[in-house]
Amino acid sequence: MCGSRLLEFDTVNFVTVLHRVAKTRDGKRYLSDPGFMVIVDGILERFEIFNPQHMSNTAWAVSSLTFLHEPLLEALSAQALTRLTEFDGQNLQNTAWSCAKLQFVDLFLFGATASESPLKMA
Repeated sequence: MCGSRLLEFDTVNFVTVLHRVAKTRDGKRYLSDPGFMVIVDGILERFEIFNPQHMSNTAWAVSSLTFLHEPLLEALSAQALTRLTEFDGQNLQNTAWSCAKLQFVDLFLFGATASESPLKMA
C-alpha cells in the first residue's frame, strides 16, 4: 500500500493515508490489503502522541470505511478521554458520529463528550 516509504512515516502520514483511503469511492477494497493493517498498526503505535485532529480524522476514516476494529476503537476512545477538553466542536462531532455509525459503545466517552459538547458548540 505504501511500499518502502513506510519507514519514513510520521503520525501525520499514517493518519493522512487512512483518511485518503476513506475518501476514495472504493476505499473499502483496501481493507483486505495487507498494507492497510500496517497503517492501522502504525496508528496504534502512535496514539499517545495524537492531537485532537489526528484522533478525529482517524475516527471519521474508520467509520467511513465501516472498519470495526476493536483495538483501534478502544485506543481511540482511551486517548480521546484524556484529551477531550482540547477537542473543538468538529473533533467532538466527528468522534461522536464515528462511534454512533460503528455502534461502538463506550459510556465513559459518551458521557464525557456529552458534557464537553455544550461548551464547544456555543
